[in-house]
Parts: sequence; structure tokens; C-alpha cells
Amino acid sequence: MENGRQRPGKGDRTMSGMFDTENKFVNLLAKVGDLILLSILWCLCTMSVLFAGLGWSTVYYVALKCVRSEYGTTFKETGAFLKGNWKQELVLGGITAVYLFGAFSAISFSNSLVQVSGISLVYAILARVLLIPPLLIVPWLFPLFARFTMKSAAFVKTALILSIRHFGKTVLALALLAAAAFCAANVPILLLILPGAVSLCLSYLIEPVFSQYIKKDAVFSAKDIWKISQE
Repeated sequence: MENGRQRPGKGDRTMSGMFDTENKFVNLLAKVGDLILLSILWCLCTMSVLFAGLGWSTVYYVALKCVRSEYGTTFKETGAFLKGNWKQELVLGGITAVYLFGAFSAISFSNSLVQVSGISLVYAILARVLLIPPLLIVPWLFPLFARFTMKSAAFVKTALILSIRHFGKTVLALALLAAAAFCAANVPILLLILPGAVSLCLSYLIEPVFSQYIKKDAVFSAKDIWKISQE
């Protein structure tokens, strides 16, 4: 990936080089088009648990960089991110898949025990508690991967710490994801825009937090450098 990219000329903005990018309506349509393309990519990636995280990280990265900050082009940045990060993302996806399989297996087993005897209620509760950590880190893990470089275990640990330290934003992010999931479940066609739009909205919650640690903590090594608007 290229670091310290210069802001492209007006003719290089996302999907709008052939149009007048000073036209706000045309620029808005171009951004919506980019979000649709990113949402389609997300849908394709989530067909497999192993690639779901890669899809989310890619969509977040490109939505933040190309749509929000208007740096680079959607196709180029998507290809560059996928090429440079798919191996580690598969490791994270594998860890997530194994953990979730274990958690849901424990819940399934606890349900069968409860039907046999009421004394297994404690086990049933403990089995469901296993879902709390992944629930907390969901809003943070893949945006972290999209923005920083560290070892796979460090991603998980950092996401959990951030989810607790910034619990208010974690709740807001989970509410946003839950609302999007509800809308998509009831109106499936919205999947053509929601993943990209939600990632863009999440960036306004998460990026101000990331900017604090970029300044303070050397463990946060930025994968790419570009100006992020905090407005």
C-alpha cells in the first residue's frame, strides 16, 4: 500500500472522474454507487464465515478512505487491501469461527440438559455468557484490522479493551448494527446499500477513538496515512 498519498485531483474522485465533481448531487450519486459496490462485496464475502471479517474490514477501509475522505478510487483501494491483508484476516476469521462454533455448541448442549433437569440452569447461563466477548468486540475488531497493523491475538485483545473502555460507543455501534440487521431481515434488498452505509456511519463513531491512540500509543501502527475529517 502507498503511504502518505496525496489528495487526488478532482477528476480522480470515486466513480465520478467523467462527471463534474463540483456538482454536489452527482458527487452524492457517485458515493452511493461506491457504497452499493462495497455492499455487494460484503454480501459475497459473508457467504463464508472465514471471509466475513475480510469483507467487513475491506468495506470499512474503502468506505472511510474513498467515500468519506475522497482519497483514491474504490476499485484500486479494494484490490490493494484484499491483496495485502487476506492471509491474516483468514487467521482472524478462523479464530472467530472456532470460538463461535464452541459457544453455540455449548448453548445447544445446555438446552438439552435443561430439558432433562432444571439443575443445569447455571450451565445454560454460563454457556450464553460465552457470547458476550464476541458481541462486545464486533464493532471494533474489523475496523481495527482495517486501520492498524499488529498480531492477530493483539487485535482481539485490543478490540476487547476498547469495547470496555469506550462502552458507550460500543452500545451505540451495536444498536446501529442491530437496527441494520433488523431492516435487512425484513427488507432484504437493503443489503445492496446497508453494509457500506453502516460501515461509513461506524467510522464517525470509531475514528475519533482511533485518533487518540495513534497519537499516544506506538502499538497502533497505521496501515495507511490519509486525512480523516472529524467534522
